[in-house]
Amino acid sequence: MKSARASALLLCISLSLPTLADEYYDQSIVSFSQYNMASGMPDTDAVIDDWFEAAFEDEIRYDTQEFTFRSPRYKDFSIDVSGLLSAENEREKYSAGLKWKGIKFSLESGSAKGKFISNFSQNETFVDAGTSLPTTCNGTTEYDCLERVMIHGGEEVEMTFEGTKIQYAFRMKDGVQSVFGYSKYNIETPILLSRKLDPNVTPIGNSNGNQVVSYDDKELWQSVIDANGKTEISSLYFGMDGTERQLINAYNRNQPISSGPVGSFFCMLSSIEVESSGEQETYLNETYDVEINKAQDYISDLLLTFEFNLGYMVTFMYDRTSKSQGFLQAGVRGVWFLTSSLGDDPAYESSYVIDEFSGDSYNGYYLTAGATF
Repeated sequence: MKSARASALLLCISLSLPTLADEYYDQSIVSFSQYNMASGMPDTDAVIDDWFEAAFEDEIRYDTQEFTFRSPRYKDFSIDVSGLLSAENEREKYSAGLKWKGIKFSLESGSAKGKFISNFSQNETFVDAGTSLPTTCNGTTEYDCLERVMIHGGEEVEMTFEGTKIQYAFRMKDGVQSVFGYSKYNIETPILLSRKLDPNVTPIGNSNGNQVVSYDDKELWQSVIDANGKTEISSLYFGMDGTERQLINAYNRNQPISSGPVGSFFCMLSSIEVESSGEQETYLNETYDVEINKAQDYISDLLLTFEFNLGYMVTFMYDRTSKSQGFLQAGVRGVWFLTSSLGDDPAYESSYVIDEFSGDSYNGYYLTAGATF
């Protein structure tokens, strides 16, 4: 596992079409932002809905401070630079892009680290890999001792991603651009594998209203987490980008103090392909001397997805001659895949299906301060 760096670099070269805010881009802009983004899970009938967050010692979240700078335009040419000042969970991020006459092509890669929980004495949801099943169970059903998620306790997990994006901003009005694009991300991230479970049990008795049963043969855990699952997300997107709307309007009107909403909204048609690494299936076969088939790959239909950034910005002109501005901004961001579950229920006990993948949605807040000059 490679060492993570708490740093990032974003390099964009841009050549813009003339707009109503043409002179605005003759200025530099610099900003500092605090981002706090957490991954969410769909509302499903899985063993637990928050398996991804609860399985790790610390929640893997995008919690960092980011610095951005855009140089003044020179003959329709400008350079953007962005970097992470700090990052939780040793997250790293690298990206580069090229923009020409409204067309922008970018590459991006990064990673984040986490560690599975290792204290099982106080957690009845997760079971350490290799743990033997109990011979008896005291619960409301015979499944209570089996419907747990198998993990490799204390194991470090590295989530990685690589992405490409090409987009075209084809018009601007009142500081808002219309954007059309295509993106593709390859992500190595934990996925949940689940299988049908039909244990053979012998009733023993009742205790405090619960039934006590004995398992007649060896059963395997119903769900396991594959730490190295692979997900590919391809999206066509269209939307509006007004993240600098307030700055542009205040510049054009030369307003000493102003405020207003800013943000962006994109609709996406996304296709998701999820693949098991096969490592957990192999581990179960070798540990329990059984024949568990590798979970089949999952390919979704086109899914409707939304991405939004909604904030409020306050600007103040600190130099009326150059129209240089300072600004403060706060807002929320989110990405949602409108799917509640992936694979169908498995038909056989010897087969796992890909049930869920981590990071199907993200949401959180940000705070930004900056200036143009």
